[in-house]
Amino acid sequence: MYLTALSATACAILYWAGVPHWYAIEMVLVAFFFGLPLYVIWLVRFGLAAGRGAVDGRVGRWVLPWIMQFTISKPSMEAYARTVTSQTNWVVSNM
Repeated sequence: MYLTALSATACAILYWAGVPHWYAIEMVLVAFFFGLPLYVIWLVRFGLAAGRGAVDGRVGRWVLPWIMQFTISKPSMEAYARTVTSQTNWVVSNM
């Protein structure tokens, strides 16, 4: 039941964010009145599971791919930034 409510809320917000006319106030209201209580329920359930010892060190593995992805792409991003700034300087100096 929780997953269904969370999925419905997320789908509504994603749909409203994807249409040409943003439903800004609707997204805020749905996030506040549906998303916030669902988040509180999740925190309580997570806290209860942690109290029973059902939560272990595997949580760090969820974060690791994003950290590694940033670390791997950082040199590429810096190389791209150097290329863009050198091209910008070339354009400005030739004007």
